[in-house]
Amino acid sequence: MRLGAAQYAIEAMSRHSPICSWIIDDTGMLKQGKHSVGVQHQYIGSAGKVANCQIAVTLTVANKRDQLPVDTALYLPVSWTDDPARRKRAHMPDQIEFRTKPDLALAMIQRALRDGIPPGVLLADAAYGTSSDHSGIRPSAVQSSRRRCRRPLSDAQPEVVVTGRERCRRRSCPMRSR
Repeated sequence: MRLGAAQYAIEAMSRHSPICSWIIDDTGMLKQGKHSVGVQHQYIGSAGKVANCQIAVTLTVANKRDQLPVDTALYLPVSWTDDPARRKRAHMPDQIEFRTKPDLALAMIQRALRDGIPPGVLLADAAYGTSSDHSGIRPSAVQSSRRRCRRPLSDAQPEVVVTGRERCRRRSCPMRSR
Protein backbone atom coordinates (compact mmCIF):
# COMPACT_ATOMS: atom_id res chain seq x y z
CA MET A 1 0.00 0.00 0.00
CA ARG A 2 2.85 2.42 0.82
CA LEU A 3 4.39 1.88 -2.63
CA GLY A 4 1.06 2.52 -4.34
CA ALA A 5 0.54 5.73 -2.38
CA ALA A 6 4.10 6.87 -3.16
CA GLN A 7 3.72 6.16 -6.88
CA TYR A 8 0.42 8.06 -6.98
CA ALA A 9 1.94 11.08 -5.21
CA ILE A 10 5.12 10.99 -7.34
CA GLU A 11 3.02 11.00 -10.50
CA ALA A 12 1.20 14.11 -9.26
CA MET A 13 4.50 15.77 -8.20
CA SER A 14 6.11 15.02 -11.55
CA ARG A 15 3.44 16.98 -13.43
CA HIS A 16 5.09 20.14 -12.05
CA SER A 17 8.73 19.09 -12.32
CA PRO A 18 10.67 15.80 -12.29
CA ILE A 19 12.04 14.14 -9.17
CA CYS A 20 15.61 15.42 -8.88
CA SER A 21 16.60 14.56 -5.29
CA TRP A 22 16.55 11.63 -2.91
CA ILE A 23 17.14 12.63 0.71
CA ILE A 24 18.35 10.21 3.38
CA ASP A 25 17.96 11.56 6.90
CA ASP A 26 17.50 10.60 10.55
CA THR A 27 14.25 11.54 12.24
CA GLY A 28 14.32 11.51 16.03
CA MET A 29 11.36 11.09 18.35
CA LEU A 30 11.88 12.12 21.97
CA LYS A 31 10.56 9.58 24.49
CA GLN A 32 10.00 9.65 28.24
CA GLY A 33 10.03 5.93 29.00
CA LYS A 34 12.21 2.99 28.07
CA HIS A 35 9.68 0.48 26.72
CA SER A 36 9.06 1.79 23.18
CA VAL A 37 11.03 -0.37 20.76
CA GLY A 38 14.40 1.17 19.90
CA VAL A 39 14.43 3.76 22.69
CA GLN A 40 17.76 4.56 24.27
CA HIS A 41 19.94 7.56 25.09
CA GLN A 42 21.35 8.62 21.73
CA TYR A 43 21.98 11.81 19.80
CA ILE A 44 18.84 13.47 18.45
CA GLY A 45 19.33 16.36 16.07
CA SER A 46 16.05 18.12 16.83
CA ALA A 47 17.10 18.45 20.48
CA GLY A 48 20.77 19.01 19.64
CA LYS A 49 21.91 16.62 22.36
CA VAL A 50 21.90 13.05 23.62
CA ALA A 51 18.45 12.22 24.93
CA ASN A 52 16.06 9.33 25.40
CA CYS A 53 14.60 8.79 21.93
CA GLN A 54 13.84 6.56 18.96
CA ILE A 55 15.55 7.19 15.62
CA ALA A 56 14.08 6.41 12.21
CA VAL A 57 16.00 6.54 8.94
CA THR A 58 13.92 8.06 6.15
CA LEU A 59 14.05 8.27 2.37
CA THR A 60 12.33 11.31 0.88
CA VAL A 61 12.10 12.23 -2.80
CA ALA A 62 11.86 15.85 -3.91
CA ASN A 63 11.52 18.06 -6.93
CA LYS A 64 11.85 21.85 -7.10
CA ARG A 65 8.44 22.30 -5.47
CA ASP A 66 7.52 19.30 -3.30
CA GLN A 67 8.93 16.66 -0.94
CA LEU A 68 7.50 13.21 -0.33
CA PRO A 69 8.63 10.64 2.27
CA VAL A 70 8.62 7.25 0.52
CA ASP A 71 10.22 4.90 3.06
CA THR A 72 11.22 4.76 6.71
CA ALA A 73 12.92 2.24 8.98
CA LEU A 74 13.23 2.25 12.75
CA TYR A 75 16.85 2.07 13.90
CA LEU A 76 17.23 -0.63 16.56
CA PRO A 77 20.35 -0.18 18.69
CA VAL A 78 22.39 -3.18 19.84
CA SER A 79 20.90 -2.65 23.32
CA TRP A 80 17.63 -3.86 21.79
CA THR A 81 18.75 -6.44 19.24
CA ASP A 82 21.10 -8.25 21.63
CA ASP A 83 18.77 -8.42 24.65
CA PRO A 84 16.51 -11.53 24.41
CA ALA A 85 14.33 -10.53 27.39
CA ARG A 86 13.74 -7.04 26.02
CA ARG A 87 12.98 -8.44 22.57
CA LYS A 88 10.44 -10.86 24.04
CA ARG A 89 8.66 -8.14 26.04
CA ALA A 90 8.44 -5.99 22.90
CA HIS A 91 7.28 -8.93 20.70
CA MET A 92 10.18 -8.37 18.27
CA PRO A 93 10.39 -11.08 15.60
CA ASP A 94 13.42 -13.38 15.87
CA GLN A 95 14.63 -12.56 12.35
CA ILE A 96 15.26 -8.89 13.17
CA GLU A 97 19.00 -8.28 13.58
CA PHE A 98 21.11 -5.22 14.27
CA ARG A 99 21.62 -3.03 11.20
CA THR A 100 23.55 0.22 11.03
CA LYS A 101 21.82 3.38 9.84
CA PRO A 102 23.76 3.28 6.53
CA ASP A 103 22.60 -0.36 6.09
CA LEU A 104 18.98 0.70 6.64
CA ALA A 105 19.41 3.57 4.16
CA LEU A 106 20.99 1.32 1.55
CA ALA A 107 18.11 -1.17 1.84
CA MET A 108 15.63 1.68 1.28
CA ILE A 109 17.57 2.90 -1.76
CA GLN A 110 17.63 -0.61 -3.21
CA ARG A 111 13.85 -1.01 -2.64
CA ALA A 112 13.16 2.37 -4.25
CA LEU A 113 15.25 1.48 -7.31
CA ARG A 114 13.58 -1.94 -7.55
CA ASP A 115 10.14 -0.34 -7.24
CA GLY A 116 10.81 2.16 -10.02
CA ILE A 117 10.91 5.32 -7.93
CA PRO A 118 12.44 7.97 -10.23
CA PRO A 119 16.11 8.40 -9.25
CA GLY A 120 17.71 11.72 -8.43
CA VAL A 121 20.65 13.37 -6.71
CA LEU A 122 21.30 11.53 -3.43
CA LEU A 123 21.59 13.87 -0.47
CA ALA A 124 22.66 12.51 2.90
CA ASP A 125 24.60 13.42 6.00
CA ALA A 126 28.30 12.53 5.78
CA ALA A 127 27.75 9.71 8.30
CA TYR A 128 25.89 7.76 5.61
CA GLY A 129 28.90 7.70 3.32
CA THR A 130 31.46 6.60 5.87
CA SER A 131 31.41 4.27 8.82
CA SER A 132 33.97 2.32 10.80
CA ASP A 133 32.70 -1.00 9.44
CA HIS A 134 32.77 0.27 5.83
CA SER A 135 29.04 -0.28 5.44
CA GLY A 136 28.41 3.24 4.15
CA ILE A 137 26.44 3.96 1.01
CA ARG A 138 28.63 3.50 -2.01
CA PRO A 139 28.17 5.52 -5.21
CA SER A 140 27.55 2.33 -7.20
CA ALA A 141 24.38 1.79 -5.16
CA VAL A 142 22.68 4.77 -6.75
CA GLN A 143 24.37 5.27 -10.12
CA SER A 144 21.43 4.59 -12.37
CA SER A 145 21.72 7.57 -14.67
CA ARG A 146 23.86 8.43 -17.65
CA ARG A 147 24.77 11.79 -16.09
CA ARG A 148 26.97 12.30 -13.09
CA CYS A 149 29.53 14.75 -11.79
CA ARG A 150 32.29 13.99 -9.34
CA ARG A 151 34.12 16.34 -7.06
CA PRO A 152 36.02 15.57 -3.85
CA LEU A 153 34.89 17.90 -1.06
CA SER A 154 38.23 17.82 0.77
CA ASP A 155 41.05 15.47 1.61
CA ALA A 156 39.21 14.43 4.79
CA GLN A 157 35.89 13.62 3.14
CA PRO A 158 34.98 10.86 0.70
CA GLU A 159 34.29 11.57 -2.93
CA VAL A 160 30.70 12.53 -3.58
CA VAL A 161 28.94 11.17 -6.62
CA VAL A 162 25.90 13.03 -7.82
CA THR A 163 23.48 11.19 -10.07
CA GLY A 164 20.25 12.25 -11.66
CA ARG A 165 17.63 11.51 -14.27
CA GLU A 166 18.17 12.60 -17.86
CA ARG A 167 15.25 15.03 -17.42
CA CYS A 168 17.05 16.85 -14.60
CA ARG A 169 19.14 19.70 -15.93
CA ARG A 170 22.87 19.82 -15.31
CA ARG A 171 22.32 23.01 -13.28
CA SER A 172 20.60 20.84 -10.66
CA CYS A 173 23.99 19.38 -9.77
CA PRO A 174 24.99 21.08 -6.49
CA MET A 175 28.68 20.68 -7.36
CA ARG A 176 28.41 22.52 -10.69
CA SER A 177 29.64 25.92 -9.55
CA ARG A 178 32.44 24.73 -7.27
